[in-house]
Amino acid sequence: MSDNNDININELESQKKLEESNRELRKLLEEEKKYTAIICSLSNVFYKLYLIDIDKNTIQELISFGKEEYSYGEIKPADIELIKIVETQVMEEYCAEMRVFMDVLTIDRRLGDKSIISQEYVTSGGFWARCSFIAMDRDEYGYNTKVICAFRNITSEKKKAASQENLLKALVIAYKDIDEDKRREISQNKKIEEALAAVEKANKTLTAEMEIVSALSREYQDVMLIDFVKDTSATIKRNGRIIPENERVVRHSYNASWDYYIAKYVIDEDKDMLYSAVSFDVVQRQLENNDEYICTYRVSYDETGIHHYQVAFIRLYIKDERKIILAFRNIDAIVEEEHRHVKIQEEQREIIDGLASDYYSILLVNPDTDKVTTYRANEEDGESIARFFEKYDYCWSKGVKSYANELVSDNSRSEFLEKLSPDYIKANSEEFSFTYEKCINGGIIYLQAKVAFVQERDGTYVAVVGTRNIDDLIKKERQQEMALKQAYDVAEAANKSKTDFLSNMSHDIRTPMNGIIGMTAIAAANIDDKERVKDSLHKISQASKHLLSLINEVLDMSKIESGKVDLAEEEFNLSDLVDNLLSMMNYQIKEHGHELIVNITDVVHEDVVGDSLRIQKVFTNILGNAVKFTPDGGKLSISIKERPSNQLKVGCYEFIFEDNGIGMSKEFISKIFDPFARASDGRVNKIQGTGLGMSISRNIVRMMGGDIMVESEPGAGSKFIVTMYLKLQDNDEVNYDKFVDLNVLVVDDDLYSLESCCDILNDFGMKAEGVTSGNVAVEYVKKHHEQNDDYFACIIDWKMPGIDGIETTRAIRKAVGNDVPIIIISAYDWTDIEQKARSAGVNAFISKPLFRSRLAKTFNSLMEEDEEKAEYEYDVSLDNIDLTGRRALLVEDNELNAEIASELLSMTGMDIEHAVDGVDAVDMILECEDGYYDIIFMDIQMPQMNGYDTTRAIRTMNRNYCRQVPIIAMSANAFAEDVQAAKTVGMNEHIAKPLELKAIVRTLNKWLR
Repeated sequence: MSDNNDININELESQKKLEESNRELRKLLEEEKKYTAIICSLSNVFYKLYLIDIDKNTIQELISFGKEEYSYGEIKPADIELIKIVETQVMEEYCAEMRVFMDVLTIDRRLGDKSIISQEYVTSGGFWARCSFIAMDRDEYGYNTKVICAFRNITSEKKKAASQENLLKALVIAYKDIDEDKRREISQNKKIEEALAAVEKANKTLTAEMEIVSALSREYQDVMLIDFVKDTSATIKRNGRIIPENERVVRHSYNASWDYYIAKYVIDEDKDMLYSAVSFDVVQRQLENNDEYICTYRVSYDETGIHHYQVAFIRLYIKDERKIILAFRNIDAIVEEEHRHVKIQEEQREIIDGLASDYYSILLVNPDTDKVTTYRANEEDGESIARFFEKYDYCWSKGVKSYANELVSDNSRSEFLEKLSPDYIKANSEEFSFTYEKCINGGIIYLQAKVAFVQERDGTYVAVVGTRNIDDLIKKERQQEMALKQAYDVAEAANKSKTDFLSNMSHDIRTPMNGIIGMTAIAAANIDDKERVKDSLHKISQASKHLLSLINEVLDMSKIESGKVDLAEEEFNLSDLVDNLLSMMNYQIKEHGHELIVNITDVVHEDVVGDSLRIQKVFTNILGNAVKFTPDGGKLSISIKERPSNQLKVGCYEFIFEDNGIGMSKEFISKIFDPFARASDGRVNKIQGTGLGMSISRNIVRMMGGDIMVESEPGAGSKFIVTMYLKLQDNDEVNYDKFVDLNVLVVDDDLYSLESCCDILNDFGMKAEGVTSGNVAVEYVKKHHEQNDDYFACIIDWKMPGIDGIETTRAIRKAVGNDVPIIIISAYDWTDIEQKARSAGVNAFISKPLFRSRLAKTFNSLMEEDEEKAEYEYDVSLDNIDLTGRRALLVEDNELNAEIASELLSMTGMDIEHAVDGVDAVDMILECEDGYYDIIFMDIQMPQMNGYDTTRAIRTMNRNYCRQVPIIAMSANAFAEDVQAAKTVGMNEHIAKPLELKAIVRTLNKWLR
């Protein structure tokens, strides 16, 4: 085929004529008025035509009505519509290639200086089609700006080409197989002549393709012809640096030539890519359905740097031969210009896309021509603004006026028309925005219009107008304004509450202080009157305790508000917690003559983990308020119930406190948990308090995952419901097997308490019988005794109408003797009647409320199995303690506190030595022998070395004595975290200041006696 490489003059002239025709065609296409004839002509060949504006990313269907007549369809986004054509009209296996071909961003690059590029595919309807991009307009830089996208049915061409190719192959084979004489004979045959004519036609096709080679030689610097069958190459043109001077390299095989070229000139980053791209298999596969295949890469020949090159593979398949043309060219200038153009496009695209991400309507406005193009128009909040411009042939000012008159509110219309007028837009070069009101569905929504500017290729500016819905944002801002106002009002109310608090506190603090100062003066004036001094000291003590409670509440609230409260995690028993609560409140309840009823329901898990001190503080606060705000002789009740928690290892407990006191108004209930809140009621004005108790209580409960609810009406009492979640201890289940089938008689006039007690006993497996009076109980005991079926035990309430529990016990003992154990239960302090009850024959006592654990321990004690010895409760009076001969080290930096502590400790007979700070204490311990000090009382806040560091220093001394000697914290740091911190460093116990004699005696009994 090398003889065909010479291009004759006639062919060159034909090519020139073709180029001249193309130039003339382009001139015609540049003039809008001459489009008609071209489009109508194309419509005779193609079944669908579109006009694409590459710069504006728009597409319009071209519809032909007849000769020299056509019209434009609707303007749409080109990128979206082209992909839609691929997805709806192309068979699935051709979609990937067609998506690449239809990419609007690369049409200009792929079309280049060519008049037309095409891609064949099979439609979703099953016929062959060819899509072509035909160049129409180019700008002054040579970039394609407008193209026609044309679709043609080529099914018949495909079938005809296939049949001709098959016939040609058959005839050529037959032609080669016959001898010369036979050929002359057959040449007379008309069919063979037709076959030869077909061969001639194929040669003409080759000639036409060589015209392509000629055209390439003008655009590309180096052109080669590659024969894949023979694996040879021939140089058609050598004008650049691609083909080396050494011709031997060119005569190597196809792959060897590329290996040499890539290894020597191509930069490392592109070598692997180019090896793969130019391989025979890849090239063959790419040219199966394409006329050309282009690959771009970078080379480095010398110190001039890196250059961009492009190689084009053009298909020249003739009969069984497989030949391609390789054309090389330097595209540095194209790449540089493309980068510049891409950068400008990216900058402008960023502006538009930045708007498009938030704005549902994006319009491109040319203020000079008063025309608008829709870039994005989503339907949102009614009709899109873009619809109005379609009515007025995309005239900007008319569409804006129509939209404003129909949808913009009266409040916003004048500003809307002014700022979106062409004159206003032309007068501004920097972006601006404004908010307007849109009328929709009888209401108002808030929209924002934003105007930005991008530069066109011709240097003119186009305004990008974006519209978005900011209704939620505006309304949220207004809600925030309202919230700020409400917060301001709350802050004002809080400031007022604090002012009221300071006023109240001034009164409340001065009241006990006045008592302390006054009683101190009275005691001093009557120093020889023992009874008068004793009475004064008692009143001083009461006033001091009240003053301390006021200070503690203020400190607790301060800690809660600062977020520095740490809840303790300690094991405790609900039974003990309730006992402690009733013990503390019993005096006040009796003092006011109140009746207290405590009921327990379904409390299965009594051993829990939590901050028992703070829980007790909450309950004391609520019950204390019930006592204070209930007139004397009132009724109080506490109900305790365990509810399902739906949490593993966590119990849900409900504590209900009720009273029939003065109640509260709805207004005060709404602010009862506010700090410093106090009811403005003449009935409570004389009752002292900070107004912090309920706020502290609810904060503590909420920190535990619970809450406090309040129900109350004036004059109808109050009800506080405390819900609390507490971790359960990992205790082994109690074995109740030994209680099974034991019969027990329960005697109580309170039906609720009677049923509750019987339910617990039945849960144990016992057989519980209940009666409501002592007389009936005596008859039941006699009857069982006569039947030799004595009760295992009798549980009898102390206070009952008729005969009480003690009288019932005497009657039972008189009737059946001492064989039946009798347990007295009481909601009152039974210590006053203990001696009388035991003389009547009572074996044991249980305080209400009845917890399962109390009953189980009592029965275990009676059965003398698994007996748990009750801890010996020492008398806290000085009469029963004598620590003569014992020695204590008091570490205290404050002289007055040291004097008070020394005096209190000395009352026990102990010898007291004083260390002025932690350093002094450590030195004294180091100098003394083991066992010299029996106990150490340690202050926490001291100069030089605080109590924590002093304790650590003592505990880390290499002496067993220092690790065992009791160290007791004696500090004004009395919060739960302070107690825990003391235990963490090695202290044995914590006593809070101000010091109480009972606490000191109890501690000494525990650690020294």
